[in-house]
Amino acid sequence: MWPYRGIDALRRPRPMGHEYAGIVEEVGSAVTTVPPGQFVVGSFFASDNTCEICRAGYQTHCVQRQSAAPDGAQAERVRIARR
Repeated sequence: MWPYRGIDALRRPRPMGHEYAGIVEEVGSAVTTVPPGQFVVGSFFASDNTCEICRAGYQTHCVQRQSAAPDGAQAERVRIARR
């Protein structure tokens, strides 16, 4: 977010932001806990929500964490996929 502060120059438009909120439109066949139509809020990390750290409430420190929206999530639509 440094461009917002004027520290990094922007030479062309680019997506920014990590957090996202919205309604799930579609899920893959392996997704069993989040149905289409559900409101979701996500952080900059995707977590498995099953490890000991997640169960303690610290999903951003999940042992399986992955960057959820490395290219920015401030858009009309965003695809969050496990890699």
